[in-house]
Amino acid sequence: FISQHIVQNYKFEELEKLTMIHRGIDLELFNRQRIRIDKVHEYISNWYLPADKKIILLPGRITSWKRHNLLIKALCLIDRNDYLVIMLGDSKSHPKYVASLNKKISDNNLQEKIQIHDNVRDIENIYHLSDFILSTSSRPEPFGRVISEAAAMGKIVIATNHGGAAEQIKDKKTGFLITPDSAQELAEKIELVLDMKKKQKQEMEENAITRVEKYFSLEKMQKATIKLYKELLS
Repeated sequence: FISQHIVQNYKFEELEKLTMIHRGIDLELFNRQRIRIDKVHEYISNWYLPADKKIILLPGRITSWKRHNLLIKALCLIDRNDYLVIMLGDSKSHPKYVASLNKKISDNNLQEKIQIHDNVRDIENIYHLSDFILSTSSRPEPFGRVISEAAAMGKIVIATNHGGAAEQIKDKKTGFLITPDSAQELAEKIELVLDMKKKQKQEMEENAITRVEKYFSLEKMQKATIKLYKELLS
């Protein structure tokens, strides 16, 4: 996505001089084998998360282009009570937007289905307690860090099909890509994952981990960067 942006916007024609290195995720930190279970239980207790519902996480800045409104529209199309959505992000920087979200939640009787929480420093523990993750930005992002962090934790991600997300997710293999701003598609994919058989879900989760390890690890990013420096110096 960024390579294309450089070529198109800066009329860059010397493609042999263009090297693309993906951002890397710390697989020591975002590792389900290294989770603080005590911290996970602390969040479950403090946020009163129900044991009989699947947790859907939408992490990221609480601002309009992250499309929390789209998620609310999608949830209005889903007639079931077996899930709880957590919107996680900086809720203090945009108080008017947060107030508008709370009004929409109330107007659509979704108070029992959505919680809004402020940023946490140990998001890996929130990934762990979640069943799957959403990334619904209306603008294409160069690299959605959330997508690869969650995938490294063995979580399925539903994301909009543009920008870096389209490179990070292998559709229907490691997660799902949807048309930007389509509440209908988002609702369909949420229900699809909610209804997934355990074996199918586990297979997709393992695929997600493998893909991050292969293409988006911090170690791979570091090695590629050092290799490029050495080539330039020589």
